[in-house]
Amino acid sequence: MELSTLQGQLSLASKEVENFNTRIENVRWERSELDKRESAAADSRQSLESELASSRERLASIEDETRSLQSQLDAAITGEQEFTTALNELRTNLAVEKRAKQSAEEQQRPMEARLSELREVAIRREAEIENFTNRIQSAADENLSLTAQA
Repeated sequence: MELSTLQGQLSLASKEVENFNTRIENVRWERSELDKRESAAADSRQSLESELASSRERLASIEDETRSLQSQLDAAITGEQEFTTALNELRTNLAVEKRAKQSAEEQQRPMEARLSELREVAIRREAEIENFTNRIQSAADENLSLTAQA
């Protein structure tokens, strides 16, 4: 009976050892899988860190370019404002000059009319002078002819 008890205990102890061995194998397998995962995670982390560093460099480059472009934009806006101011001044000057020209033309109209009148009077006077000159010449010819007859 004791032998049977001991054999039962031995059998039970063998099963427990077998269970422990299976558990140990499972733990080893899990540890192996965890090591693989850890290695993959480390590789992935390394890759992500490298990508992060590259992204940070690109971000810094983009920020520099953005600042440069913003500076250029500010300069362009300032230039545009200066051109707009100059254009407005030129438009104002043009409007003033047009008004001055129009005013001068308005002042010239009566003068041109008066000059036209004076030209017409001068032409009439020249015609009268020519007429009187012809009459004087006729009278002088008539005097000569009368003097020659007398």
